[in-house]
Amino acid sequence: GVPVTAMQQALLTRVRELPGGEKVTTNNSQAESVSLRDAVSKSIYSKLFDWIVVRINKTLDVDPASNPQFIGILDIFGFEDMKVNGFEQLFINTTNEMLQKVFNDIIFKKEEEEYNREQIVWDKTVFPDNDPCIHMLTKRPIGLLPYLDSECQRGMAASEGEALVRKFNQSHGNHKFYEVCGPASVWRRKDGKRTQNEDFLVHHFAGPIIYTVADFIDKNRDALYGHVHDVLAESTNPLVASLYPTRTEEDTVAASKMTVGNRFLGQLH
Repeated sequence: GVPVTAMQQALLTRVRELPGGEKVTTNNSQAESVSLRDAVSKSIYSKLFDWIVVRINKTLDVDPASNPQFIGILDIFGFEDMKVNGFEQLFINTTNEMLQKVFNDIIFKKEEEEYNREQIVWDKTVFPDNDPCIHMLTKRPIGLLPYLDSECQRGMAASEGEALVRKFNQSHGNHKFYEVCGPASVWRRKDGKRTQNEDFLVHHFAGPIIYTVADFIDKNRDALYGHVHDVLAESTNPLVASLYPTRTEEDTVAASKMTVGNRFLGQLH
């Protein structure tokens, strides 16, 4: 239901919408076009998933109370440590740090209460505390994820790869849950090779994990380019068209500020 020629042209180009309404159009490389095609698929899937959830909620919402009870489903991914850890693993592992904190607070708090009740002398420092790691990842303004968000607001001047890692290193190089990587460091990648300057390490609750920064800025911005959104809005399929309503100027401004990290941190807290 989408105009084929228009979609083909949209996937082959990138249109940057600058303040004041000016637009700059450049041709995508093959890799960029493939990435944009995948982004379109992910966007449609995500919006359709949200649409289904809303429909289910409306169907099941028969409780007239203003604050009805609900059943929540928690899908615990588990910490990920891949051959190459990137943007996705950083978010998954940050989520798991938060879940681990909830577990720690529940389990060890009960242990503390029992020890105190039985008047057992104990050392509080023996219980693990991953709060400092969570703060390093999520606390504004210089936690890794908020810092990434602030870089996204710099537009085409945003730092990526090695340049972004240098800024991480400057902010967290002395943090006990962070390690500076690079050829001169002692840290090695999964394949045994020396880490590079676009790598950094986080001491997660589950152990040290090395991340390689590549395309963090584009992935964090996530939003489809406006010209691709506009093509999807022309779909003859009513459902697809409803998922991509015609944009307003306010929508364009809001989209530029909404990032994956922004949404993620909002949901996490």
